[in-house]
Amino acid sequence: MTMVWRFLWRAGLGGLVITTVALATGGLYLWWLNGQPPLERLPQAVGLPTLVSNQTLFVAGRHHRRVSLVDPTLGEIGLVLSLPEPMPPGRLPALFVLGGLGTADENIRHVPDAGANAVVGFDWPMGVDLPSGREFLANLPSLYRQTLSTPGQVAAAIAWLGHQPWIDHDRINLLGFSLGAIATPAIQRLAEDSGHRIASTILAYGGGPVYALVTSHPLLADRWFTQPLAIALDIVFRPIDPIVHLPHIEGSFLVMQGTEDRLIGPAAVASFAAQVPEPKTIRVFEGDHMGVGPGQTALLQRIIDTSTTWLIAQRSVRLPHDTVDRAG
Repeated sequence: MTMVWRFLWRAGLGGLVITTVALATGGLYLWWLNGQPPLERLPQAVGLPTLVSNQTLFVAGRHHRRVSLVDPTLGEIGLVLSLPEPMPPGRLPALFVLGGLGTADENIRHVPDAGANAVVGFDWPMGVDLPSGREFLANLPSLYRQTLSTPGQVAAAIAWLGHQPWIDHDRINLLGFSLGAIATPAIQRLAEDSGHRIASTILAYGGGPVYALVTSHPLLADRWFTQPLAIALDIVFRPIDPIVHLPHIEGSFLVMQGTEDRLIGPAAVASFAAQVPEPKTIRVFEGDHMGVGPGQTALLQRIIDTSTTWLIAQRSVRLPHDTVDRAG
């Protein structure tokens, strides 16, 4: 066997053999992965996560509590809770905010004065500064595990939140923006399967399936490798594909999208919106994908205003600056 390998290498065929074996192995793995139930590939919590740290800061007239939870399967779960000061009588509705990749503080920074409501931010397990180059390739297995653990981490945090005596467990709301909107359906499905109802759900600037997200991405469109890459990633990331989970969740939904979104292509936007269950409200805004940059302040404010008005209409939150719960 060694003699055969040396002959092939000297003949310049070694690289071809390695590539062929690698492609065959990858193909077999994708074939096997494609047959696995998506929900079973998502790590889930073992009971309620354990509170391991709780630090309180006073920020802009509200108490900000940085909370760390731990689960044996999911690892550490980082949250920031923004609570009114003083705490009003009764239990607080909760707004669980999932923005793009970032820290919990960054995810709730642009939420206006929430009044007598709790606002919860989440630390994405992948971190803020993703590695690049060879370091990125070396960290791929870890990043993949962290990505698949995200729905379970948020669902576990929702379960923990619902057991706090100052939270109205009937009015826990999920607010997903951009990447957060893509992850929210899987999160809500796990939460509901664990017996935790989501009162109202906001899905802003999301899309799916994964295949459509890849083929419409501006960095990948019209490349020779886009189609096979999209097929592979669609299989690999199917456990968090919103199209897989949307038919299995319940509640009231607000869908927001842009007319000229360059990150989420029209096919992905249309497929996503069509799969969102009823009752749903769809709002379309002029312009590109949402963001928090200087040039997107007006769009961000319209999104915030629309979200606030809709949540109040659903009676999923207390009215702004109202210390008496009138939603009942």
